[in-house]
Amino acid sequence: MRRFRLDGEEIVVSLPRVERDVLAQLLPQLRELLMGAGDPMLRRLNPPARPDDAEAEQRYRDLVDDDLLLARLESLETVEEGLDGARLDDEGVAAWMRSLNSLRLVLAERLASEGIDLVAFDADALDDELEPLGHLYEWMGWMLSDLLDAAAPTLDG
Repeated sequence: MRRFRLDGEEIVVSLPRVERDVLAQLLPQLRELLMGAGDPMLRRLNPPARPDDAEAEQRYRDLVDDDLLLARLESLETVEEGLDGARLDDEGVAAWMRSLNSLRLVLAERLASEGIDLVAFDADALDDELEPLGHLYEWMGWMLSDLLDAAAPTLDG
């Protein structure tokens, strides 16, 4: 069974129970992390736009941070509502991609903070403490790939 499949102009979400359960645990954790602005695990979600100019960087943050947070929280809500099955239009697909990618970026930051090389990455080679995080990181990549494969025929250009 495919997690995501194209049906007309919509993507049908049909996740196995275990995957729904994992996402149901991860999404509230991501929401909590997002609400605690300034957490170093969010570094890859909010990379500096102007690292060479602190004043310009602050102006940029003042302009975009609230909108980015709101978009991420709305996307999380869309995913949570669709865990038991959903039909996604373009906006729904974008929300799922944003949320899955956000989870993956946070996991990447956690692994990188432990000195893990994500270019030559092998989750099975990680120590017992980090191996589950490594497998989650890989799984998020597969989920994104599956969603993109299903949605690709509907994308313009």
